[in-house]
Amino acid sequence: ATAPTSRYPDSTIIMLTFAQNWNLCSKLDPIDEVLMVRRDRFSHLVRDNWHIIRLLRRRGVDLVINFEFFARYSSVLASCLGAPRQFEFHSDRFWRGRLASDLVPLDEGRHIRENFLALAQAAGARIGDRSLVRPRISAIDRFEVDVMLARGGRSSEDPIVCVNINAGELALERAWPRERFMAVARQLLARQPICLVLIGGSDDKEAVEAFAEELDMPHRVVAAAGRLSIGGLAALFERSQLFM
Repeated sequence: ATAPTSRYPDSTIIMLTFAQNWNLCSKLDPIDEVLMVRRDRFSHLVRDNWHIIRLLRRRGVDLVINFEFFARYSSVLASCLGAPRQFEFHSDRFWRGRLASDLVPLDEGRHIRENFLALAQAAGARIGDRSLVRPRISAIDRFEVDVMLARGGRSSEDPIVCVNINAGELALERAWPRERFMAVARQLLARQPICLVLIGGSDDKEAVEAFAEELDMPHRVVAAAGRLSIGGLAALFERSQLFM
């Protein structure tokens, strides 16, 4: 998609997000600036919100696009910024008040990506190329992958198959059954000379390591949950021949 700057050529895109998303957002070229809110402590949450509201009201915000579709918190925060136009999702299932100037229906029958595009289009973005934006990958990110593979006894030249056996806490029912992942992983390892890299967050480490132990191929399987930064993960995807 084309950013709103195509309609507003002199504008600056500021991404406001939680701290855990900062690393990824800072690697995306369409975003000019990233501001983050910490939520590890209540005092951090209050302090960061107060600082951001003061900062952005002083600088002047003309347009807010709120991509959150459940929580009221983002609606309240966005309304405090003083922007003349505020676009956000509306759904009869998730009441969030009517703080925004412009409401766009949330269609739960469509992929969330399509809903995001519809919201951006309502705010003035011209939708052209729908391909995903590739994050910037640095030499340090690629070196991080080399180190991880070397510690697992694998060469950086080995064909890589990247596997995520996990599902987010928001919808655990979306997870593919573990035994099916196991069956596919065993077939791939039996048929191809690959390095199987199991990814995940730090909360997934125990489950991923147990899965790797059950495969019982320590020189061909790397349990990488919680071991890569966002940049390192992007570098791993760049190098992978297959993602599952």
